[in-house]
Amino acid sequence: MKGEKEKMKKFCAVFGIFRNEYRFLPLWIKYYSNLFGMENLYILDHCSTDGSTKDLECNVEAFGKPEIRYSNRCRNDIYNMIIKKHVELLKEYEHVICVDADEFIFVTPKYENLKEYIEVKGDISACTGYEIIQQPDENDLDWDKPILNQRNKWIKLNTYNKKVIVSEKTNWSKGLHYLYGKEKNIIKQEIDEDLILCHLHRVDYKHCKEKYLLENNPRAKDIGFPLFTKKENFDNYFVDINYHITFGATTTKLTRIPKEFKNII
Repeated sequence: MKGEKEKMKKFCAVFGIFRNEYRFLPLWIKYYSNLFGMENLYILDHCSTDGSTKDLECNVEAFGKPEIRYSNRCRNDIYNMIIKKHVELLKEYEHVICVDADEFIFVTPKYENLKEYIEVKGDISACTGYEIIQQPDENDLDWDKPILNQRNKWIKLNTYNKKVIVSEKTNWSKGLHYLYGKEKNIIKQEIDEDLILCHLHRVDYKHCKEKYLLENNPRAKDIGFPLFTKKENFDNYFVDINYHITFGATTTKLTRIPKEFKNII
């Protein structure tokens, strides 16, 4: 009886929390809807004011108060919403993926695409994390063209080795970077080199600066982004490939993005 009930579940849902992601959200929706269908995408809108979450074909659920400041309480509310939503979706779906607006999961040519990977391997592994960083000789992104075709280098980043494809209730840390056991100990995750989480946070200098440099975004202090008050500090952050060492990352280096990935996003 239990087996019959499980078979009635839909295959896979994808969800994330978004706030004023007018650049990344359309890419996110296009990419994941092509894999899993528009009806299986869930947008948790955390008080967007840029119109990016209006009139979407996928599922949109608003939460939070517009005047809320990005405090520890706010972070807790976001984390609790993620836990609540993925448990809710697991009642309806075999697998649930939780990814941010700038996170795109894809696979090596060993598999046709992410959907096939999940059908074959399920969700036993964590992704291998990479972050793309715009180089000084690269132009601003043309957001209407394939993103990876316009960039040449990325870094392998172990703090993005995240297990974000799940089939049961999961005790994520805040940010979903780690999994916790019963005693709040961090569980060692099996990493699959064929499963890639591509992080686009620093893919475009102009857009990143718009969000993170206070002089470019006076409301940043109200909408939840880490702030840089000086352009020099922001610039140093943007080009520093080992910036994440302070958050537990290992030393890394720039490498060339393989050509087989160039047209994925």
